[in-house]
This record gives sequence, structure tokens and C-alpha cells, in this order.
Amino acid sequence: MSCTCGCCDGLHAVTPLPIDNRPGLNALNTRIGTHSSFLETMLARLSSSDYPELAALRTRDLGDPAIAMLDAWATIADVLCFYQERIANEGYLRTATERRSLVELARLIGYVPRPGVAASVYLAFGLEKDAAPVVIPKGTKANSIPNPGETMQAFETSEDLPARFEWNAIHPRLTQPQMLRMIVQDGLFLKGTATRLKPGDMLLIGETGAVLWPIRIATVKPDEVAQRTHVTLASPKQSSSEPPVADTGNAPVLDAASLDALRRPQSRAPRGSAQLARSVASSFSSRADTLPKLLADSDPALARSLYSALRNAGPSVPPTLEVYAMRIEARPFGHNAPLKLTKVGSESEPPTFAEWVLNSSDNTVHHSFQIALDSDYDIAPGTRVIIERADLSTVSPPSSATIRRQSLAAFGLSGKSLVISWGDEHPQWLNYNDDFSMVRGSRVYLGSEKLELTDAPITDDVFGDVIELDDLYEGLDSGRWLIVEGERTDIPDGKGNPIPGIRATELVMLSGVEQTVRTVAVHNNDDNDNDNDNGSDDNDDDDDEDSDSTPGKEFAAFSTVPNGSNGGDPPETEPQAGDTYHSVVRIAASTATGIAGLAYRYKRDTVTIYANVAHATHGETRAEVMGSGNAAQPLQSFLLRQPPLTHVSARTPSGIASTLEVRVNDVLWREVSTLAAVDATERKFTTKTGNDDKPVVIFGNGRQGMRLPTGRENVKARYRSGIGAPGNVAARQISLLASRPLGVKDVINPIRASGGADRESIEAIRRNAPVAIMALDRLLSTSDYADFARAFGGIGKASAWRTGNRITVVVAGVDDAPIDESADLFANLKDALHRFGDPMIPLTLAVRERRSIVTQAGVRIDPDYLWEAVEPKIRAAMLSAFAFDAQELGAPVFLSHAFRAIQRVRGVVSVDIDVFDAITGEQILGDGGVKLADTLNQARPRISVERHQIAYLSPAVPETLILQELPS
Repeated sequence: MSCTCGCCDGLHAVTPLPIDNRPGLNALNTRIGTHSSFLETMLARLSSSDYPELAALRTRDLGDPAIAMLDAWATIADVLCFYQERIANEGYLRTATERRSLVELARLIGYVPRPGVAASVYLAFGLEKDAAPVVIPKGTKANSIPNPGETMQAFETSEDLPARFEWNAIHPRLTQPQMLRMIVQDGLFLKGTATRLKPGDMLLIGETGAVLWPIRIATVKPDEVAQRTHVTLASPKQSSSEPPVADTGNAPVLDAASLDALRRPQSRAPRGSAQLARSVASSFSSRADTLPKLLADSDPALARSLYSALRNAGPSVPPTLEVYAMRIEARPFGHNAPLKLTKVGSESEPPTFAEWVLNSSDNTVHHSFQIALDSDYDIAPGTRVIIERADLSTVSPPSSATIRRQSLAAFGLSGKSLVISWGDEHPQWLNYNDDFSMVRGSRVYLGSEKLELTDAPITDDVFGDVIELDDLYEGLDSGRWLIVEGERTDIPDGKGNPIPGIRATELVMLSGVEQTVRTVAVHNNDDNDNDNDNGSDDNDDDDDEDSDSTPGKEFAAFSTVPNGSNGGDPPETEPQAGDTYHSVVRIAASTATGIAGLAYRYKRDTVTIYANVAHATHGETRAEVMGSGNAAQPLQSFLLRQPPLTHVSARTPSGIASTLEVRVNDVLWREVSTLAAVDATERKFTTKTGNDDKPVVIFGNGRQGMRLPTGRENVKARYRSGIGAPGNVAARQISLLASRPLGVKDVINPIRASGGADRESIEAIRRNAPVAIMALDRLLSTSDYADFARAFGGIGKASAWRTGNRITVVVAGVDDAPIDESADLFANLKDALHRFGDPMIPLTLAVRERRSIVTQAGVRIDPDYLWEAVEPKIRAAMLSAFAFDAQELGAPVFLSHAFRAIQRVRGVVSVDIDVFDAITGEQILGDGGVKLADTLNQARPRISVERHQIAYLSPAVPETLILQELPS
């Protein structure tokens, strides 16, 4: 019986091994043999009839010198095959593993791997108090304060900045002069806190030369910080209401509306002053700041004092509101009189008493136009008087009333009294049918003291495109950057109330400035105007109902005066009484929405406007002497000593621009991507960057580019050092002035830095090198837009699609670094897409939306392994398989990939995945997490991802990957 297991077979020549590589592999197999196969082949050929002279060599012992020599040659062949296979793999873009190989392969097709891009930020500078206006020069340096594990990052401004101390921190207008129509709802604001007022006190309120209306105080709230007192006024029409009942429902604190508000993007300011829309109509309007600027510019004398005069000028319309506190509360004479004895009693009958009668001889002190008080009060001349009748109607005797002191005897009483009388052409305080209860129940207020008013706080939110400032500011030009910071009021909770404490910051551009005063609508209601034309304080007595009206009725009528006339005609306006000049700034329209103004609403008293704002980028300027030129040496090269070389974002096909400037004998030489097409007389150079990020500057050889002229230390470089994701520092982290121009005291970045990205990774080069040359800098098809964006410096992933005639491009930063829409990277990419694409096609550029993968898996491991050692390896394998770099925009995620990643870990026996899903921010906040756990209850074989989304696992939230050990 023949042997079929092969154990009896002898040695055979097995090399060269067959080579077969199917398409799409990530590694090539080119080895024709290994050590064992080479040794087996040589040993087999010792017995071959092809070499009869070796037949006498019978031994196959590895210790024999001849066999040992064959073993050594097998080792040499194995080593040669191994390295030949590595060389073959390094020769292809798909299979290369060394960065240098990929860089050189990419250069063969004209693609230069992106070295990274510097972050951009906007810095707000602060000047010393009372410092003269200065120009902060371009290149002013500021450093970040590093957090633990970080290093200090340097930033430099990229533009000159005219700055003033007054612009350090501007606030919106917080107060305004009080008007009669405002105080019913908002109350009165009095200067100081020692007003000696209390609830229930009577006030007289009105405008100068008009009727003064009595009304009582409801509450008194002193404000020690603002040094004012807030007085609210009582209204007889107010009715008590039940206190609000606390809502104990299950409404979430946050909902979809909250999420939408939180995710609402900031307004996107124009790229610069040159892009700001201007017109003569707006620049030369009657209130525009252009007019005083021109006056100051044309006349040096005016330049010194014009704005000071505007700022300090008194109000064009003097304040008209008057408020008096009635310090004395009196009662009519006889209010405490005993009843009148009408019959003397006897032993059998008690005496009888009756109320006094006003229309009798007993009343010698009170009549319709005279009232006597219960005491002789000490009052100043000209005091105002209010009579509050028992029926709660009020009568105000005229200022011409006669006040005299007199001794009285009436109603069974006697004593000194203050008697007030006036003419019968004015309202009467007693009617013919009043009984004595009117005397007993009435009160008289006098001893009027004029109260000093202060400005009322403005509580409206700051929003829209117009912001009135708290003072008059000189020199604010259109096109200036502003940063607005404050507490948002437009984020509702689940119950419709604004969530406090959420601060936001916006970068905006100033489009115009006005110097103006507030205006109010003029309302002339001739039909209902009962005021005397002569401006006296007398009440109109044509209508008895007016004198008998309830307190506050007439006063409340002032709050209902409309701000415009009927019929849709524009209302007439006049300057607000007591107001002075203030600056009003207008904000340019957002390039994202085309709508002018802020993107959010802010609580007014929390808003700060930074106006000393300059654009800055990551990196610090260096100047060094690279060496000496030698005309006898072709392709002379020099190494920059302080890498990494900064590349800033730019509107170029590559998306970057180098900051390197080389001068030879103080003459500028230009950088090119390659010297191959450079003439022999052109002063140009190229740069190459190695794996250590150290750039090498290479000059011409006399045929492609001019050689360096001979000289001593005549080759100099000026460049900036610093690049990549470390420049994406948080808001308010840049606070160290590395250079301090005259008068500058501090610096801060109210908005975080963004747009910084590290150099392209190996996988990014492998992916981007082919697509970068497909469009050839001409964007025709939809895929060209995605390819162009993907190869743009700082962009890690991109996708594009067409909807009708509109192209939408969605991008993600390198390693998913944040890309703010205010960053240079975002703006430059959008401009480049328009520039190299069809400018007539509408384009939308957006940042990706992230979905978070959630996985729960049970893993059974080999009993010989420790779970504590295997679990970190499984986690690392999953994070690698579902990392940002491993996923694509709009690409689905498959459960089989999770099984494969876990099963490959040594020591894993089996896997049971219970949950495999992906969630978005809307799902997290949509129901407050109440039902979210219930939805994450299955392992989806395929997770669908929208084309503007990307799904991946993040190590920042370990709870999204739950691993549990299953019993063996």
C-alpha cells in the first residue's frame, strides 16, 4: 500500500515559490522563498543527478561545514528576499509604509504633502488708562498659558491696529432718561438710597408745565451698587392673583429647541474691510460719524475739541419729568370729632347723639373750595397739596391756593389749623350731597419735596444689527473688527424659560457709526387733551368726573399714548427729553446668512464689546543667517535651525502659504515648488521637509535656477516657527504679551483659536496624492469639489453632492480638529472653491456633523489569559478600527468590522455584541435621555450615516465602548 500522507517523501526543490498578488491588497508578496525553503531546495539538489560530483557528500548534518555553508546561504537568500519585498512595497503608493517613500512617490506626480497649517485667532488688546491713541504694529507677539501637558504657543498679529484706551471694553447703553410713559410699568428710579420713602407714600408725578398726578408707592428697593432707588407704583386696577404653582411635570430641562439654539452658528463677518459693502447714502447720512470726522479733519482746531463738545453737550430737550414726595399726611379738621349731642339725657333716658351735618351752621371751616387741617403744620411756601377724598377720588388745589394759619372752633373741637382755600373756578373737594363721613375719611397730603431723578436702566436684550453704546466714542471706523461677549437669553429650557449663565462670543465687523440722541414719537390727541393750554398746574374742571376719578386713572392714561399716528403714516419724532449724544454702531451682514447683526440675543448688562481687536496667526518670527553662498557649488542647501516652519491658511489650491522669506545679499529670492522649470537666471529656491519636520532650502545649479553668489554669511532667512493642532488653544488662554508696544498693558483671546492642523499623516498622503491631480485646479464635476477640499491644507475629510443647481461641500478637520466658521481655514477654503470652480454655481460649505458609536460587547477569553491584560488590547483595537481616520463622511458602519477587530486580539475566544449603534446630539437632548437608553438595545448589522455625518468611536468618552468578560 502506497503512502499518501507525504511523510515518506524526500526533499524537493521548492524555490522559487510562486508569486500571486490580487488587486487591492495593502501589501505585496514578492518573496520567492524563506530560509527553510531555500535550505530544503539546496539539500534536495545535493542528491540531484545534475550534480554527480556531489554524490559522495552523504551527510545532512547541520554541523557539517558543507551543510553549514548551505545554511548560511539560505539565511542570506532569506534576508535578501525580505528586503527586496520591503523595497517592492515601498515602490507603490498603496503598499508603502515609510513616510519618505510616500513623500517621494507623491512628488513624482507633482503632489507635495501638506506640512500642516497654522491656527488663526482674534486678539483683544488692552491699553493703559489714559494712554494716548497708539498703533499696535503688525507682528506684535502674544503667548498662550499652557495647560498641564501642553506647551506655550506663540501668536503674532497680521495687521496694524489703531487702538485707544476707550475701546478696551465698551458696553452697550445701560441707562436712559426717564419719561412719563415709561414709569407705569417700569417704575421710578431715584438718585441715592436715602430717600426716606416707604410703601404707601403719596407721590406727585408729571411733566413740567402740565398736570401732576397723584399715585401711591407700591415698593421701594434701594440699590447700593448703582446708588439708586427703584420705586414701583401702585395701581388700583391691579388685582391679586394666586401665586404660581410649581410645575412638577416631567418636561426635560433641555430639548430639541435648546440644542438648536446651542448649536446655532455665530455670525460670519466679512473677510476684511475691503469686502464690506459701503454706500454714500449710508456714509453721509445726517447722523453718520463721517460728518464730524470730516469737520475735525478739515479744521485742526475742531479736531481737538469737537468730540469732547459733542460728548459733554447738555440735552437738546431739557428733562421734563417731575416727581414730588408728599412728606406730610394730614386729616381734615373735625375728622376725630365726637358725635353731636342732640338731647340731654335724664335718669330714665340716656342722651342721644347724631353725626354732624356739613350743610349747617355747625360747619364754619369746610366748604367746596376750602379745607381746614387738623393741625398747624410747618410747611414751606409753594407746597403742593393733594386731597384724597373718602371715596378715593383725588383733588389737587391749584398752586395759587391761599394757605393761612388760623384758630378754629367747630364740631365740638377747637385748636390751631392750617386752612387752604381757592377760587371757585377750580375743582371743589366737597359736593352738596356729601355727609360728614367725607371729613372723617379724607386725607390731605402736603409738604411736597422734589425728588432727584436718575436715569432708568435699559433692560432690553442686545441683538440685531444696531447697538447703542454707553458713551460717545471717537475714531471708530467702518471695517473694524469687534468681539461681542455676553450671556445669552435665547436658549430656552424644556419649559420655555431662558437658561441663565450660558455665555457666548461673536466676531463681527463694524459697518457704520452714528452719533445721535434717542428720539420718541410725538402723539397729539386733540380730542382727549384736557390739559390747560396756559401750562398751569390747575386741573380742568369742565368735567366733574375728572375730579372724582380714582387715584392713578389719569396717570395710567399716559402709558397708553401710542408711539405713532393712526392710518399707517410714519410717526413724527422729537429728541428724547434729557438725552445726550451717544454712539450707535451698526454691524455688517453675515457672509453665511446675508443677514446683518448678531446671531444671538444677549442680556444687556452682561455684554462687553472689544474694539481693540486684531487678527493673529500661530507662529513666532525668527531671523537667522543660514550661511555663505558658494558659486562653485550647485544645488547648495541650508537647514532651517528653528523648525517647524509656519504655513498659514491661504486661498491657493494647496490651501497654505509659507512664511519663509530668503534674501541673498539683501535681495529677495522667490520660492517655487520645483526647480525643474526654472531658468538659469532666475533667483528662486525650493524647500524639502524631512520626517523630522526640518525644512531644507535648496538653490539652483546654474541650469535650473541661479547658483548662489559667493559671499560671507550672505544667505539670510526670515520665517515663523510654529504650526499644527497645538495652536488650537481655548478661549482666554492667550494672555501673555511677548512684545509690549507703547501703552499696551494686556491681551486676551475672547474666541478660541481654530483651523490649526498637523502635517498630513501617512494614510492622508496615500489618500490625497491621487485625487489632488484629478481636478488639476479646475473644478468641473461634483467630485472635483470633494477632491479639491480633501487636499486643502488643514482638511482631513470632505464630501460633496449636488442638489438642483447648488453644490454642498461638507468638511472635517485633520484628526477632526475644530473648524470655526470664523477661522481663516474655513473662509479660505470657501473662497478657493469659488475661485477655482464655477462662480455662477451657488455653493454651501459646512462642517461635518458627528455621530457617536455606542458599543457593548461581552468577550470570552482563553482561561490562560488575564482579562485585565486583554481588555485594554480589545479597546485599542476597537478604537483603531472605528477611529476618525478609519471612517469616511457618509460611509455606513458595519457590525462585522467590530467582530473582526475584537476576534483578532490574541486571547479572545468568542464575542457577543449586544449593542452596536450610533447617536447624534439631537437624540441625546431630544428627550433629556429619558428614552435614549431604551433605543440603544440592539446590535445593528449596518449603521446608516447621512452624507453630512461621520460616525466614529472617541476615546474621550470611555462609556461609549463597554466591554464585559463572559464566563468561560
